[in-house]
Amino acid sequence: MKKITEIKIEKELFKSDKDEMGNRIKVPYLGKVNYQLKLVQGWARFGHYLIDLVVIYALAIVLGIVLAIVNPEFILNMGDIEERIYGMLIVAFYYFISEVTTQRTIGKLATRSVVVDEYGNKPSALAILGRSLARIVPFEAFSCLGEQGWHDTWSKTFVITKAELEQVKRMLDDGNFLSNRSDLLD
Repeated sequence: MKKITEIKIEKELFKSDKDEMGNRIKVPYLGKVNYQLKLVQGWARFGHYLIDLVVIYALAIVLGIVLAIVNPEFILNMGDIEERIYGMLIVAFYYFISEVTTQRTIGKLATRSVVVDEYGNKPSALAILGRSLARIVPFEAFSCLGEQGWHDTWSKTFVITKAELEQVKRMLDDGNFLSNRSDLLD
């Protein structure tokens, strides 16, 4: 099975040659190059984070209220460590449940983005668990300021738009992974 990072496309390239007068010219030709996967990054990823953070806080508050009703002593006696563990569990739970069921979180819904594995498919539950647990690493959110976040790299997953996923699927289904661009040299 072909990985989405191994897709080849035909592209017009140029090589240097000499014309009949001895002048250097650029001669176009069709060459195979790696398709540049369009990852969701920058402000869109920051938007995912902010939206998901609001949802996570709301979820933590609602679950906290339920726990307070069921067992008030537990909530009243929580120390700093228990509060941190509670927060980490809420974060991991939110991302795991959202992404294992729909390949997206509420933040990703806003930008029509999805999480895919290296073959363009729905990631395994184990990969999603790895993504979810990686998010509790301190300062991990800042890793998304680059091309991919640590949780993407460590779990071998990618965040792309639905439109990009459809494009990649079409290229993978073609079998030869090349565009049919015979008009490039016309």
